[in-house]
Amino acid sequence: MRRIAKKAAAFAIAVAVLLCGVGAAFTGCSTTDPDGGPVNTSGVVYSNGGTVVQYGDYVYFINGIPDYTDENGTSNVAGNVIKGGLYRTEIDWQRRDSVSEAMKDELERLKDDARFADPDDESDKGFDEVDYEKTEARATTLRDVLDFEHEVKDYIQLGEYTIGNEDGSELPTYTDENGKVRQNFVPTADKSGEYGVVSERVVGKKIGTSGYDGGFWIYDGIVYFASPSVDRDTEGNVEYTRPSFWAYNIASGSLNELYSATEDSASVPYAFYKEGNNVYLATFENYYANADDEEAGDLTGYIVVNRISGTRVVETYELVEDVTAAYFFVAETYDPDSDILSAHDFIYYTRDNTENDHDPDGTTLEMVYAAARPGDDTARFTVTSAASGTIGVEGIEGEERGASSEGGYLYYTMTGASGTTRLAIDDLGHQISTFAQESGDERATMIAPELRDTVLCEDTSAYTTILPVPQDEYNMNAPAFMGENSDGIFRVTADGRTQVYNGSITLVGYNDGRIYCTLESAQEDTEESEDTDDSESETASAFVSASAFQDYNNQTATILNFGVVPTTTPFSLDFVDLDFGEVEGATADTVETYVSYFATYGGSMTDYMYLNKVSGRWESASTSNLKVGEVIYSEKPAITCYDHNCLNFLHDHSSWDDYTPDEEEGTTGEDGMVM
Repeated sequence: MRRIAKKAAAFAIAVAVLLCGVGAAFTGCSTTDPDGGPVNTSGVVYSNGGTVVQYGDYVYFINGIPDYTDENGTSNVAGNVIKGGLYRTEIDWQRRDSVSEAMKDELERLKDDARFADPDDESDKGFDEVDYEKTEARATTLRDVLDFEHEVKDYIQLGEYTIGNEDGSELPTYTDENGKVRQNFVPTADKSGEYGVVSERVVGKKIGTSGYDGGFWIYDGIVYFASPSVDRDTEGNVEYTRPSFWAYNIASGSLNELYSATEDSASVPYAFYKEGNNVYLATFENYYANADDEEAGDLTGYIVVNRISGTRVVETYELVEDVTAAYFFVAETYDPDSDILSAHDFIYYTRDNTENDHDPDGTTLEMVYAAARPGDDTARFTVTSAASGTIGVEGIEGEERGASSEGGYLYYTMTGASGTTRLAIDDLGHQISTFAQESGDERATMIAPELRDTVLCEDTSAYTTILPVPQDEYNMNAPAFMGENSDGIFRVTADGRTQVYNGSITLVGYNDGRIYCTLESAQEDTEESEDTDDSESETASAFVSASAFQDYNNQTATILNFGVVPTTTPFSLDFVDLDFGEVEGATADTVETYVSYFATYGGSMTDYMYLNKVSGRWESASTSNLKVGEVIYSEKPAITCYDHNCLNFLHDHSSWDDYTPDEEEGTTGEDGMVM
């Protein structure tokens, strides 16, 4: 059964799709607006722990999924990384009204161009009803990019040109008015250009690991993240599968290594927690406890914690041992002025029972406070146990309950000796309240347990994917999960289920009442001649969303991106809020929400970041997919050049009659080319 990691934030409606270009610049980081506009100084962080995080006046993001291998130890040198590095784009809190008015004339002039045409009502149509050619051609209205600093790039900046053309109607060179010979750039598309989001590199080091959906965290102006190790073992091999952990101070620009995992595995789970004045890095690692265990080949599972002050590790210790699996769920919103004790402040793990347990042969699911000290039994609680079989954790969902504490529901599976797996929930109210009382933590009041060991599904084999979601908007007392199988997608509660999508589809995420999916639809292309009738069936893919509550008979899926679908390994979808209401002087008070994902830009330009607005102001119109970041030269298509005197080794000269492959040696590189 496939599991999905997910993010949770607020948004209202889904939108239709189109493309926009990208800009990038390597400029310094500033903390004030030189134009005297509004500056966000709240310190609140949204979508923490994801691949895109909003903090202050910027949205920080991972610039593509890189190749995490590093045989030579050269591809992850600090300061040199482009793909996979940490980038950011500035939010324009003031642009909402002023810029949209100033550029109305330009928008009117460009409205007949396919790239800037106003969208029609196709967003209300089902997947199979959309005019695909028009959908691919249609692009963004001006308002779709007003949330970020942007610029218009022409066809030359976008690389949409050749030097001369194939039939010779455009010569490869010309002589300008000063008698200088220049190359003739012939556009391969229209000349109007595209709007592009301007971004800048922050940390030139690979973010994340190839085997875990970890993302990065920002606490009080410091970025915390994992990255493949560049150390070598005793035989000289680069240990790029071993995760190392880093801290970057945004204000000072200092980058410091915190810890290198003992276990050499790219799949080591990890998370960063903020408790009091410290940040806590928690990892789940398997390694030998001593030399005797190493000789016998007996590994022990540990939850290892590093207590961090700023960008330095204060101490490292093993919080829990004999762990068989661990699960980290960190709150996605961090507000330094609000310290709420919640289910996200705990680490969840399973262990094999011992002779001290009621069922020595069984399994126990426990939780421990992330900032606890080793051996502190007041910070460690049992969630459930099983006499036989296994227990796994699916996620945490739920609304805030109690005056100063957030309960939430822990979703977990229990597989019995018969092989049947059931899905149950626990509201954790008892455990959190007990911890607050016994530890003297005043951040939580007593929460009356509502649902403990409540079974939502007796047999999960009916679904290939299960995804816990918050309570039903119609019945807030009914926790639910989304289940996918060959018949479609279902919203399932303890009282029954509703089919929200009918047909083959792949569930990849959920946010605020909507599911996000990928699907494929067969498109028939028929060619007729006098002698034969040939038809070919091509498969078209799409990224779509739909209501997670309404019956499928009452809704249709909304296309977010046609022909492009998210890459979900190792990173899942993320959702980020831009809260204009929290910024003094902002010209709007709405919350603009975006879904972010990695997908292809075309050709060899794979796994780069897209942002798609899914709710906010002007929500009745279409918004487009914004390409955000920088593409490396080695993935950027080479410019086709018909100038036989050209010495630019980055151009494609394969059209020359006397071309030989030797002339193309060294034509790729790692330097960035702005999209």
